[in-house]
Amino acid sequence: MRRILITPYVLSVAGQYASGIKRNETLDKLNDLISILMPQRSSKDYIRYIQYIIYNYDKIIVALPGEFDGYNPNPRLDLTKNFKGPKIDRKGKSKIQTFHSLIVDALRYDWVRNYLYPKYICKLGIKTCVYCNAQYGISLEKGNGEEYTSSFQIDHSKPKSQYPYLATSFFNLLPSCSHCNQMKSQNPSLFNLYATDPADVKPFDFKLDKASIVKYLLSCDPSDLKLLFGSTDIALKKNHEDRFRISLKYANHVDEAADLVVMSRFYNKAYLSQLQAQFGAIAPLFYKHILNVLIGFPSDENDIHKRPLTLMRQDIAKQLGIL
Repeated sequence: MRRILITPYVLSVAGQYASGIKRNETLDKLNDLISILMPQRSSKDYIRYIQYIIYNYDKIIVALPGEFDGYNPNPRLDLTKNFKGPKIDRKGKSKIQTFHSLIVDALRYDWVRNYLYPKYICKLGIKTCVYCNAQYGISLEKGNGEEYTSSFQIDHSKPKSQYPYLATSFFNLLPSCSHCNQMKSQNPSLFNLYATDPADVKPFDFKLDKASIVKYLLSCDPSDLKLLFGSTDIALKKNHEDRFRISLKYANHVDEAADLVVMSRFYNKAYLSQLQAQFGAIAPLFYKHILNVLIGFPSDENDIHKRPLTLMRQDIAKQLGIL
């Protein structure tokens, strides 16, 4: 729910991903697909589609979100058309597949999803669903330092069925929890993980209704707290609510907000300023660690993707004067 600014480091990670993608194997599969389609009827435009991907492959793999549509080989092509593919069924016959699924297979998406992508998303420090920030999504090293797997699913900002040429493009892959991935399905989302403008990095925010805070302090019942999800971009906020039911999901986490209300009575800015005066000047990293331990979540906005619910916790902590 917090975008990642495309910095030189992020671009370098995308470049490392591109280097690890086994380019020649992928291009061989795309060329093999051309050979398979060539004898089939009405395949001329589809072969050109594949040839365009081959010619622009190195650029497509690291294309930025704003460049996605510019690399579309043929926006008017019917990607649902069926062809005999390289897969063989139980009867020894070529399986019939839609054209977009043939492209996704040729780009070796399954291998990228299962073994390659988790390694590089780990380098970006992403450990939560980028759509809701409420669930963990961990990259797991298999032990040899080369192969990784993951506990998250991969969503595509541009769906594979409509944009198969982007099936393995680094900036089109978004780690998500199973719930958000299923909720989104093929429906378009206005949210993309990456931003080129620092002003676009934090499009969403949380806060507590002030009257509900007073009500909670009197009742000590967390259900009295009213959590508000918002954005300065009304269309983006509505789209995100429609796709991922953010308010409904976070209504189940008001107890976390209640803890912060109580915490604000002990760890106010005056107390934290004293700690900073003691440790901040001589050991700023140690002070940051102390602060994180005291409040129970990362205090740095750049660490929002490292732990579930951090965006909500940080926003409410700021509202209550803890941060």
